[in-house]
Amino acid sequence: MIARFAGSRGAALFLLLTFTTGAAWPQGANYVYIPTAPTSKAAVHSAALARGIEQYEKALFPDAAISLKMAMAEGLSEQELLMAHECLAYCYLALDDLALARSVFRQLLSLDPSYRPGADAPPKVRELFEEVLLRATVEGVVTSAGRPLSAATVACIRVRSTRTNRNGRFKMVGVPVGEIVLLAYKEGYGAISLVVKTTEEERESVQMELVAAQTASLQGSLLDDKGKPVSETRAFLRSTIPGQPDLVLETDQTGEYRCPYVAVGNYTLNVALEGYRMVMESVSLKAGDRITRNMSLEPVRPPEAKKKGMGGILPAVLGIGLLIGLLGGKGGGGGGGAGPNISGTVLESTTLQALPGIRVRIGSASDTSDANGRYSLSLSQGTYPVSATDPENAFEFDTLQPNTLSVTSTEPMTLDIYMRPVGGSVPPEPPSL
Repeated sequence: MIARFAGSRGAALFLLLTFTTGAAWPQGANYVYIPTAPTSKAAVHSAALARGIEQYEKALFPDAAISLKMAMAEGLSEQELLMAHECLAYCYLALDDLALARSVFRQLLSLDPSYRPGADAPPKVRELFEEVLLRATVEGVVTSAGRPLSAATVACIRVRSTRTNRNGRFKMVGVPVGEIVLLAYKEGYGAISLVVKTTEEERESVQMELVAAQTASLQGSLLDDKGKPVSETRAFLRSTIPGQPDLVLETDQTGEYRCPYVAVGNYTLNVALEGYRMVMESVSLKAGDRITRNMSLEPVRPPEAKKKGMGGILPAVLGIGLLIGLLGGKGGGGGGGAGPNISGTVLESTTLQALPGIRVRIGSASDTSDANGRYSLSLSQGTYPVSATDPENAFEFDTLQPNTLSVTSTEPMTLDIYMRPVGGSVPPEPPSL
């Protein structure tokens, strides 16, 4: 069954099947059956795509490949297109056509550089995807006060860290294709991070500037609600000093993140992941501290999905990673006609203080937060852009939260909006933990 995009959660087995088909592949060939289906949060509206998924689930891989390619020639939505590519790659893997599977995975990465099959996807899927993914090269120079800095460490998950030479230069081969995070640090300097977009064809060149500072060590782990590690997820360490760039830390395959040299100061540690509520913790770092912050994610509970009559597919759209909490009780009828079905509180990102007078807009609907920071809107099913503005220009929409919302039910939903101070507005320091 197809369930959730970018991260399968079921067990996988490999079986050799022999069956006859009227499609283009030779009859009686041996097929590698991968029963763990690719996963998606996209609702399926294309008949050809639904047919291709159903054929895949029945192990009719040649027929599924044909249906999926027909679907890709249609005007699919972005999520449907990603779903079609992923399922087609699985089909080619099941048919043992590795060249075509690699090609489709490359197309998938060009559509969504952040795509990953998930740590518990079938081994054959992970192995081939790694071949496609780890093919980029990044090189550059680390400096301090405009001068090359030697023996600085440059790290990236999935890749062995490296150190700069006497000219401050470094080179990393076999880094992931797509969007990666580089972390540079050295004792006596505050660490910095840099988000880099890489391609297989071009070598990326970057410059990273470290500033001398007193430092502390920060590390921790990120677990889901079942206690399992959450890998390849970004934690944003935001200083309370406006204008200072965020330090982006990324969890490894064991769900752990670490940075040995963080400039001392007061920070907010944020994690925002699709399907879970945002985690926000205040962290105060003093010189020589060795701080551990372990975090657990609380899932957002969607209303129970209902079958749509598409070959057993249960579309379950949670939106694009927004902080949505479902309330109890029954919603109105259809199309948001029975009263507000989206509500929440506008909060300041660092202090979590409620903000009145903020204009919240979701699609064409808008409302202004009241004295308690509350707002409410009525929306029908669909996908909408989310934004918020402050008439006094003291706060701006916090880009750590995604800016789209998918509504798949008229059940009441909670969506809190986070705002951050703009230049010159210094928030109160958070309490030390």
